[in-house]
Amino acid sequence: MKATVIVTPKKTVLDPQGVAVRNAIHHLGMDCVEKVHVGKFIELEISGSDVAKTQARLEEIARDLLSNPVIEDFKVQINGTPKASTASSSSKSAPARKTSAPVKKKASALKKTASKIKKAPSKPKKKSRR
Repeated sequence: MKATVIVTPKKTVLDPQGVAVRNAIHHLGMDCVEKVHVGKFIELEISGSDVAKTQARLEEIARDLLSNPVIEDFKVQINGTPKASTASSSSKSAPARKTSAPVKKKASALKKTASKIKKAPSKPKKKSRR
């Protein structure tokens, strides 16, 4: 089974890379291009036959790992057929985001490291010899 995840900046978010590409296209003489959005295209080869379960898991992975839901939308397609729309396109409010165990462990480790850095004494500066 083949799946794709397409991640693009939200329409309301400034996309400087898209603006640069649009300006370059205009420079090449194609002034009819009005907007450009640059994103990511991720293609996955998946084993298994449970499309519904795979779809749900890919939605979760796209939201938690492959995109930044604050500034990006994503679309998951399985076997080339769109199965889900962007995370923010529905009129319903987004469900509460569950954080997976590995993400919680990583966040906890980062907090511990940050607190150690704050507590670490600064090294005295060496006097220069002249």
